[in-house]
Amino acid sequence: MATATTKKTEAKFKIKSSANFTAFLKRFKDIDKSKGLLLEVHSDSIKAKAHTEDRSVVKYSKMPLTDVLEGTLPVDLIKIGIHDLKRVINVFGNFGEADEIFLHIKYENVGGEHVATELLFKGPSLKIKILAADTALYTFISDEMFKKLIDSVNGEKITDFPFPKAAFAKVNSLCALDQDKDFLTLKSEDNSMIIAGKSFAYTVCDATKDDVEFTFYNEHFKLIEPEISSFVIGHSRMLISSQESSSLIIVGRIE
Repeated sequence: MATATTKKTEAKFKIKSSANFTAFLKRFKDIDKSKGLLLEVHSDSIKAKAHTEDRSVVKYSKMPLTDVLEGTLPVDLIKIGIHDLKRVINVFGNFGEADEIFLHIKYENVGGEHVATELLFKGPSLKIKILAADTALYTFISDEMFKKLIDSVNGEKITDFPFPKAAFAKVNSLCALDQDKDFLTLKSEDNSMIIAGKSFAYTVCDATKDDVEFTFYNEHFKLIEPEISSFVIGHSRMLISSQESSSLIIVGRIE
């Protein structure tokens, strides 16, 4: 945070959908539990980009601001460091189902950026204050940087295929048979795309290319949104794009 005295300002919103707010935060709850998340509040959306501690997985998601909050952001962007995502997610359980909930974001100008210092959730009879984490703890991934990552995967594409929503529940259940650090392999075999773990092999869909094989960690599969998706397999990384939400994840290959 800035060492000089800075003027703190407040952005005030009504929570339009606590369900959408918490659903968005849950997309990132297992990416880096030690740091939490750097949340971006833009004038038209909430957005986040985060990576695992070893940087082998990078995830992006975006949701229209109007799906979450009612109100106008007084600046173009406020960055909010959330150290404990579970704590923020659980805030809403303390309010009544019929309660109108308001969110006040206190922020200050630090080096030309608007950085949150405090989140205040207010209901008819309850206030809950959460201090924001220092944004210096997080690596800020710009839209341009993330686009370069996407372009690099598409540029080295070996194959792509659809991944049905129902298959996520099946594969996540099968992954529980193995350990987090065990490997998963996506491979083409007998004209089928198969995902195989230490204890199982499951056919996902028809294969359009022979001799495809991509290995990654079991624990990384659960970081993918369980939605109708498109998988693009490259030489060094894999890109998974949700067809239901603005969510993308890039997973590194294990050599």
